[in-house]
Amino acid sequence: MCIPLADALAEYAPSRLISSREPKASETAEIVGARLGIPIVLTDGLQENDRTGMMVTPSPVFRRRMATFFKDHGERVLGHESAEEALARFITAIAGVTAAYPEGNLAVVTHGTVIALFVAAHNHLEPFPYWQHLNDPAYVVLSLPDFHLVKTVTRITDTELEL
Repeated sequence: MCIPLADALAEYAPSRLISSREPKASETAEIVGARLGIPIVLTDGLQENDRTGMMVTPSPVFRRRMATFFKDHGERVLGHESAEEALARFITAIAGVTAAYPEGNLAVVTHGTVIALFVAAHNHLEPFPYWQHLNDPAYVVLSLPDFHLVKTVTRITDTELEL
């Protein structure tokens, strides 16, 4: 799925790829960055919410836990970080990235939960339904400086998500 993702992102002519340090994201970034011929910058703060020590649960159980995570956003209901804490960390990381690289388009490789929190916070959306629409891989296009949602592509071969 990384090659079609890279081909889809080429239309936006990113000047660099910013990535979470987590292996799933950084390995995706390496493949996409190589395909696009752009540098990759591994960045702290873009990781998924901290679920260290969480047991893997069946999908319906996980979805119920995620619904609670988004609903009770100030509580640590899914791991060691609340939705509010994850969002605050992610916002700080994105602010650092946009300040460090003010020119050109940026592509950020990150994770579904934190991007759903970020997009929802900047676009007056409910984060849990938005998160449910995201697949792996998916991408969102945001405008700067306000992070207005331009487009969400839930599957590389699908059309954009209508919100």
